[in-house]
Amino acid sequence: MSEERMNEERMTGDRMLGDGIARQELNLMFIIDNSGSMAGEKLGAVNNAIRDVMSIMPEVQEDTSDAEIRISALQFSDSAKWVYSEPKSVSDFKWKDLSPEGGTNLSAAYSELGKWLSKKSNGGQMPDIGGVAPILILMTDGLPTSPDWETRLNELKKKGWFRVALKYALAVGINSDEAMDVLNKFTGNPETVLKVYTAEALRKAIQVIAVTASKVKSNSSSKGTGAGGAVVNNNEVAVAEVAGKLEEVDDIEW
Repeated sequence: MSEERMNEERMTGDRMLGDGIARQELNLMFIIDNSGSMAGEKLGAVNNAIRDVMSIMPEVQEDTSDAEIRISALQFSDSAKWVYSEPKSVSDFKWKDLSPEGGTNLSAAYSELGKWLSKKSNGGQMPDIGGVAPILILMTDGLPTSPDWETRLNELKKKGWFRVALKYALAVGINSDEAMDVLNKFTGNPETVLKVYTAEALRKAIQVIAVTASKVKSNSSSKGTGAGGAVVNNNEVAVAEVAGKLEEVDDIEW
């Protein structure tokens, strides 16, 4: 390899594989209810879990040469906002503990998520060509306080990146069928909607899903790349591996 080519690869950093092949991009997104009802152990467990995840993710990233993992977090209460204005690399994402406030405006969360899941050329944060189907982890403890949440969800479902995403929902202490129906409509798959009954179960569930799914999807991304920069979708493999890990965690039901 020429010195000029070596310099080019150093300049592009983690976004390149050997021989100048661009890495696929894997986006991991946390969508977090930080409404007033999440105060105490619930939100404390979320904050602890994401710190735990971020202590493990550098090793996950180091073990894969196939994909660059990018991390985002969306908090929602009376409104919704991103913790950072753009997805961050594993090394740059620093968790900032969330505080409880307000109601559960799921509509605002879905609207913000829809903007984020647009292609970069259209003002969003997703790759224009190729990439790995993202991982979305929604966590909430109750019914939305925004009446038009289903309208916003239907708009979100029009986004290609949402349709291919691996979607999990964590129902924190939820028992009502109505509340569970909200989460089932988000994931479209009852196998990826989990009831968690304790703070420790919530912490472990977040960690298992985020770390296991990221490992599976990042390490198999180059094997599944379609022609013409197609999106890599290996969700079924990830769901099976996550389910196996979750069997070891108490106080979880799905």
